[in-house]
Amino acid sequence: MVNFKSHHFPPKVAVANFLVSTASPTSKITRVDLPI
Repeated sequence: MVNFKSHHFPPKVAVANFLVSTASPTSKITRVDLPI
């Protein structure tokens, strides 16, 4: 699965998508709720 995705999306793109997902407001709210 990882190799298959890497073939279509370069690692940098995958990292960028991960950062964008982490930066999304919904993720921030979830991250804030998790520690509590």
